[in-house]
Amino acid sequence: MMLINEKLISLQRDAPIFHDPADALVFEPDLKKAFLTGPVLKFDDAYTYHRTIIDLSHFKIYNSYTHYHWNYRFFFLQIYRRMFSQKIRKEVLKIDKAIWITDSLLGNYYHWLIDCLGRYIQAEAFVSGHIVLIPEAFRYWKPIPEILNWLNIPFIYYDSYKVYKIRELLLPGFCCKNGDQDPGIISKLSKKFLRGARHPAFRKIYASRKKANYRFVLNEAEVIACLEKWDIEIHCFEDYDFEKQNKLMNECKLLIGLHGAGLANMVMMPPGGGVIELKNTREAGLNHYFNLANTLEFRYSYVPAFSNDGKTLNSNFIVDIPILKDVLWQTNNLLDKAVQ
Repeated sequence: MMLINEKLISLQRDAPIFHDPADALVFEPDLKKAFLTGPVLKFDDAYTYHRTIIDLSHFKIYNSYTHYHWNYRFFFLQIYRRMFSQKIRKEVLKIDKAIWITDSLLGNYYHWLIDCLGRYIQAEAFVSGHIVLIPEAFRYWKPIPEILNWLNIPFIYYDSYKVYKIRELLLPGFCCKNGDQDPGIISKLSKKFLRGARHPAFRKIYASRKKANYRFVLNEAEVIACLEKWDIEIHCFEDYDFEKQNKLMNECKLLIGLHGAGLANMVMMPPGGGVIELKNTREAGLNHYFNLANTLEFRYSYVPAFSNDGKTLNSNFIVDIPILKDVLWQTNNLLDKAVQ
């Protein structure tokens, strides 16, 4: 049953405050954007196996709701063979009511915080006793239980290699992909994180990646020396549980960081703030935080950061210090004027 149809989102985004004309091609594809949000479906007697939703009555696998990219031509028969073997042996486990919000990118913090929780928000009006299904493989990844418990959203872990029959399943589609966001969904998610937030916000925070597993700022000592002149606090979010992170961000008016998980926390900032991304301007298609800042109506600036190979995800960076100084001055003045 279709509960919500696909919806067309058309956006006109503001260009960055600091914008080198040489970087125009990096941001241009996302300045004017149109995309479809996924529908919300409801099933009676749905099955799940191998992190996939199966509708036996129509002999259909809903892999486009559970995976970003997957070739199912070979896998299709394997799923059905395994399912029927477990049904014959009466090894099928039962769940009464559930909601499915995860996919093959689970484990990426931005994706969990913005995309997966966005799918829950999309279907929330239809939630009535439904529990979120989380793969057992992610039992020890702390952002999942910490955030769901803080939001009072019930969930269970399930074994991906066992067959489950779900009496009633809510299946929201992807709100958006490729770093886009549905403004209505993000607004509702942000309000949940901002309950009890202090106004006006007063902190200026740099999200350091020095304790991350990869993607470092190689000249971070120089970066921090610049930041400290503007009374900007240095934080490693890896040191904190979700409640501590959320409290810090509720008090934050300026967030600075390299492309990565720390910037996703801007969704917990009060309105009217600013974001400075230390950004690789040599690689297009990674405007997740530019887009998110626009969605939240924050002032977005960037500072060029350069890697040896021109790539972003698994590279280390040198930040352009002279431009950092200029952008800090410009952004702080804009935020100060906004308060006056």
